[in-house]
Amino acid sequence: MAACRRTAFTLIELLFVIVVIGILVALVATAGFHVIQGSKSGVTQNTIRVLDQILVEYTSTAGGAPAKTFRDEKGRTFPILDARLSTGTDYTAAAEPSLAVFFLAARKTGVGDDALKSLDAKSIERLTSVSTAFGIPNDAANKPIPSLTVKDAWGRPIRMVIPAYQGGYGDFFDQTQNTRTTLSITAGNAQSLTFRRSVRPYDPKNAQSTWVGDADEGICSGNNAYFYSAGPDGNPGTRSDNAYTSRPTWPTETEKME
Repeated sequence: MAACRRTAFTLIELLFVIVVIGILVALVATAGFHVIQGSKSGVTQNTIRVLDQILVEYTSTAGGAPAKTFRDEKGRTFPILDARLSTGTDYTAAAEPSLAVFFLAARKTGVGDDALKSLDAKSIERLTSVSTAFGIPNDAANKPIPSLTVKDAWGRPIRMVIPAYQGGYGDFFDQTQNTRTTLSITAGNAQSLTFRRSVRPYDPKNAQSTWVGDADEGICSGNNAYFYSAGPDGNPGTRSDNAYTSRPTWPTETEKME
């Protein structure tokens, strides 16, 4: 009698096939994720290049680099600063809109509009009022100051660092002095604004951590301002995945931090 042919899989064979399929799916998913992230990084780099073109146009038209503050017709002064207002212990507050303030200066100079048209409209966010972000109330005497900011491919505002506020102004911890560095600016309306910055990684498990990463704190190369994105993790303190116009250097105190 002829031997009967086996037509069914054993349990071990089925488990083996399932494991192989699972590994293949994981590999494909990982590869797809990296392709997507790579594509987003490319889009972000292109956006940063457009912003750099606007900066070059502004520098040429204005006859110099952006001033450290923008002063409106009401005398309100806003720093082009990549930092957060130092208010109480709210370490989760968003960084102030450095790029939005730069656009106020660029618009006053009459540059930037044509270059912005080359960007995806979805990357441009129109802000109702820059003054609100700096804690200056909008009333009859202080009307809102509309502006805009540009987002990276992950939906977060791209930031700007100018030489006036480069590395050294930070909320980093000075081990030798046991102190923190903050920066105070007196606005045109006599209101004093105090800012803090930190390059330490943001810890989502500890929202009140004093090591919240909210600024890059790089030193401008060749004394030129630069733009950067905090990358896919949204944390400027982890510099390895940040996207820059040109990669800066960092103060001795923070150069090895990630």
